[in-house]
Amino acid sequence: MLKFFYNGKCWLGGNYFANTILVDKERIALVGLDDAPQRAEKIDLEGALVLPAFYDSHLHLLWLGRSEASFKTAGASSLAEALDRGRAHLRLTHPAPGALVEGVGLDPDAFSGGKREPDRSDLDSISREHPVVLQRHCGHTVYCNSAALALAGLSEKGPAVEGGVVEVDAGGRPSGILRENAANLVRAKLPSFSDAQIRAFLDLAMQKALSLGITAAGSFDSDGPDCARIMGIYRKVYAERELKQQASLRITVQAGVRGKEEFIDAFAEQGISTGDVLAQSAGGSALYRMGAVKLFADGTLGGHTAWLSAPYTDRPDTEGYPVLAPPVLARLVRKAAEQGLQVLIHAIGDAGVDSALSAFEALPEAARKALRPGIIHCQITNGALLRRMARAGVQALVQPVFLADDSAILERRVGPERALQSYAWGAMERTGVITSYGTDAPVSPLNPFEGVSWAVCRRDTETDPAGQGFAPEEKVPLRTALRCYTGRAAWSAFDEKRLGLLRPGFLADFITIDRDIFHVPEEEIRRARVTRVWMGGRELRP
Repeated sequence: MLKFFYNGKCWLGGNYFANTILVDKERIALVGLDDAPQRAEKIDLEGALVLPAFYDSHLHLLWLGRSEASFKTAGASSLAEALDRGRAHLRLTHPAPGALVEGVGLDPDAFSGGKREPDRSDLDSISREHPVVLQRHCGHTVYCNSAALALAGLSEKGPAVEGGVVEVDAGGRPSGILRENAANLVRAKLPSFSDAQIRAFLDLAMQKALSLGITAAGSFDSDGPDCARIMGIYRKVYAERELKQQASLRITVQAGVRGKEEFIDAFAEQGISTGDVLAQSAGGSALYRMGAVKLFADGTLGGHTAWLSAPYTDRPDTEGYPVLAPPVLARLVRKAAEQGLQVLIHAIGDAGVDSALSAFEALPEAARKALRPGIIHCQITNGALLRRMARAGVQALVQPVFLADDSAILERRVGPERALQSYAWGAMERTGVITSYGTDAPVSPLNPFEGVSWAVCRRDTETDPAGQGFAPEEKVPLRTALRCYTGRAAWSAFDEKRLGLLRPGFLADFITIDRDIFHVPEEEIRRARVTRVWMGGRELRP
C-alpha cells in the first residue's frame, strides 16, 4: 500500500530538504512529490523536522536489557551510596539463597569524596549469602564479594592471567577487583540466564531503542562460547515479534571470539560470513545480519587498562597493557579476513590503536577494501595514527557521549598534551577517516541526541551552556554528526544501500522530532525528543 507523507521538513543530507515522502510497502519510492497518488494513504507530518532513523554503530543490546534487572550505581556520588543501592535492591527483590546479585554502572571517578574502588569486604556488606558482582560502567573491570570469588576458586590465590589482572591485597589474597580477561574467571562460573530471560532482556532493550528513534544497531552480545546460543535466541525473538506484528530493531552481529581461533572457525563451519541474513521481516527486509568479529587490543581509560605508549600521568607505574598480544591479534585478524569476516577491534589507548592498525595494515589491500575493518572507541590518538588509518581505509566507530564522563578525568589520566589529541573527531574528519557514532550502551546513555550534542558542543550544555567545550577545535558540524549517526553508521555495517538516508529505494525508517535542531541554539540539541517513529513505513506505537 502506498503512503504519502506530507507537510514535513525532511532532511535529505547536506542542505537539502523535501516536504514529502512517498512510501511503497517497506521502502521509500519518491521524495519531494507535489501531490499524493490516487489510493495513497495521506499522513500529515505536522510541519515537523524529519530525519533518517538513527543507527547506533556499536552497543550491547543484551547487556542493555539485562542491566534493567540489576542494581544501578550510575550517578552514585560515593562508594557508600553505591553499596546502599545494592542493599536496597536486595531488600526489594528477595533473591533466592545463592542467587547471583548483579550491579552495573559504577564509576569511582565520579565520586565526590574518595575515589576508592570497592573490594571484597565492601561487597560483603551487601551480602555474604549471595555472589555479588558489580561492573564498572565500562564493563572491563568487575568487583566481587567473597562468595563470587569462592565460586571462581579465587578465595586465597590470585593467578596470573594473560591480558588481565587479579588484584591482591597486602596479604596476597584476591582483593575482589578483576580487570579485563581476569573478569572471565568469575563470569564463567556465574549462574547462566535462561533462554526466556534472555528473550525478555532483548525485548526490553529493543523497545527502548525504538522509542528513542534508533531502528538499527551493531550489537556485541556474546563472547565466544555462547555465540551460537545467543544467535539462536535472537532468531526466536524476531520470529515471535513478527507473529505479534511488533517492530524489531535491525541488528548487525558483532561477535566476540575471546581471542580463540576455534570460535572463528565455528562461523566457517556454519557457512556464515559478513553480510549473511539470519532473520528477516515479513516484507523481506533483513532484521538480523552477520556483521563482524570483535577483538580486543586493550582495556579502558577509567580502569588504567587502556594500553598507552607512555605511562599514565596519574599512575606512572603503568602504561596499561594489551589484552591480546600484537602477534596474536594480527593472526586472528588474518584468519577472520580469510573467512570473509569483517573485524572490529576495541582499542582506546594510542598503543592499542597502533597494535590494531598494524594488524589491519598487514592484510592485503583488497581484503581491507572488501571487509571495511574498524577500530571501536579510538580515543587516545595522534595525527600520525589517524593518517595511517585514512591511508589503510580503517574506519573509526566512536562514542561522543563518552566525553560526558571522560572529560573530567582525561587530563589527569594522560596529561594535557595527550588529552588535546584525544576524542579527535574533528581531526578524523579532516584526515579522511570514515567515522560513525554510537553509544556503547549501557556503558553510556542510549539517547542519540546526547551523543550528537557532545560531538557538536564537546561540553555539558546543561551545566555549561556558554562554554567553549573541551578541545573545541575537535567539534564537528551538526550535519556531520547526524551523518555519522545515520548513513556513516549504516556504511560501517555494509547497510549503506538500504538505511541511513531518505532516498528512493531505501527502507522507510525515519523519525520526527519536537524541534528544528538546524535552527536552535546548539545547547538545545540534547533536549530534542523523538515524537514519532516509522520503521519500514509502519508507525510504531509507544
